[in-house]
Amino acid sequence: MAQKFSLKNNIPPEKQIRKTEFNFAADGGKGEVLIYYHYKEGQIFRAPDKISQLDLVSSGKRGDMDDDKEEKDNEVNKKQQFFKTIKDME
Repeated sequence: MAQKFSLKNNIPPEKQIRKTEFNFAADGGKGEVLIYYHYKEGQIFRAPDKISQLDLVSSGKRGDMDDDKEEKDNEVNKKQQFFKTIKDME
C-alpha cells in the first residue's frame, strides 16, 4: 500500500514526505515502511528511509506507555513520535 503527499510551500522540500510505502509481512515478520522525501532543488536522487515493521510496532507500544512522562523533547521520544505518525498512516 502506498500514500502520496503534495509539496507545501512553507516547509523546505527535503523535509517533506513525498510518499510512504507500507510493505508488511502477513505473519508480522520482516515487513518494512519506505519513506520517500521530496527532492531539494538540484537533487536527482534520494534514497528512501527504511523502518522495519518490528521497530515500528514496538516503538508504538513504548510510545503509548510514555504518554504521561515529561521527557517529550528527547531524541528517543521524537523518534517514537515520528514512528507513531507513520503507524497512524497505515
